[in-house]
Amino acid sequence: MKKRCFALLLALALGLSTIALGEGDVCVRVGGTVYTTEQVQKSLDMQLKSFEVDQLTDEEKEELKQLVMESFVSSTILHERYIQYGLDQMSEEDAALFARLVDEAYEGLVTQMTQEVVSEYNLTEEAARPVAIELLNGYGYTEEAVREARTKTLEIDRLMAYLDIQPDEMDSDAFYQENLVDSSRELFESDPDTYDLALQSDEQQVYYMPADCRRVEQLLMNYPSEIQTQLDALQSEMDAAQAAADVALSQMNAASDENSAEAQKTYNDQCAAYEAAKDKRAKLFSDGLAAVKPTLDEVLARYHAGEAFSALIAEYEGDSVMPKGGYVVRQSSAIWPDGFTEAAFALEATGEVCEPFATQSGVHLLRYAADEPEGAVVPDDATQTLLSQYAAADSRDAKLKERLAQWLTDYSIAMDGSGLMIP
Repeated sequence: MKKRCFALLLALALGLSTIALGEGDVCVRVGGTVYTTEQVQKSLDMQLKSFEVDQLTDEEKEELKQLVMESFVSSTILHERYIQYGLDQMSEEDAALFARLVDEAYEGLVTQMTQEVVSEYNLTEEAARPVAIELLNGYGYTEEAVREARTKTLEIDRLMAYLDIQPDEMDSDAFYQENLVDSSRELFESDPDTYDLALQSDEQQVYYMPADCRRVEQLLMNYPSEIQTQLDALQSEMDAAQAAADVALSQMNAASDENSAEAQKTYNDQCAAYEAAKDKRAKLFSDGLAAVKPTLDEVLARYHAGEAFSALIAEYEGDSVMPKGGYVVRQSSAIWPDGFTEAAFALEATGEVCEPFATQSGVHLLRYAADEPEGAVVPDDATQTLLSQYAAADSRDAKLKERLAQWLTDYSIAMDGSGLMIP
């Protein structure tokens, strides 16, 4: 679990020891400044909104508590240095700019969320705004919290400027590899199916391409409505039979001798029902393929005559969710319908189109678009610019952390997280 994921206000892990304070409800003490368990718990609760808490290990929960307490320490020391250096004394012009940036932070967040609500729920902006604010409040992004966070980041920016903390020249490629590519590869290795789904998204960016991947474009032909209706009904029958067979199998394993025969009969009956529905579905697949064959023949003729496959896809619009450039298919992936992966990897040359095949979704034509090289996904220009900015910020944060470590010796610091709660 990356420490950078935890820090809402400042990602500075201090490595401090937890000391029992013995001061009632005090959770963190930094010199003469104290924070109660209630105050720290409020910050912890906000951090928890970013996690699926039931998936956190006990060790990760303790790490999160420690990091939240440390954020109070670092924020306190940095603010006191900010005051000590007189950075809170600003000209009218600078003070007005500071206040405007704080104001814009919350308003910008509300505007962004409002647009998402407008898009998701088809509301007017006027109706969507209060919904957006309620959603933000639920995520912990109240106006007070956002203004406080923005104030702290602006103070830190002014402090680093005063201390003339400049970034080192950093290799953005190395930063990209360490912070994005490696973590993407770890995600793939831990959960390949989820990663395969992410590879198909235009919105969820991935930074690592696994081995044995190729990109295919799909033209999907819909069945006539009467065939699709029958297929949907058969799929429901198969799902019900499979579920009933699973229950019967469980009962067979747990049943006494006198009940085992009955469970076995139920299991056999449901398996037979499943296979019967599957046979009917295969016949409907054949019927559906025959029904769209004239159109398929026309499509293939036009493609082989030189028309772009992408133009034919746009004309028939059977697949509304295919990402730009097509699907990324991994040879050992388990997310595709029967026959899809086999058809994709049976193609021998780019530009080649497979034989039509039928699934529950319709009749598929796949075009071999390209092979995807294993390793880091090459970032586009916009991402490369962001990487350079992130690398510079990471360098400056590291230097500020070094200063902070020096300032720690000037303070008496104690933390006691025994009262903090994570469900």
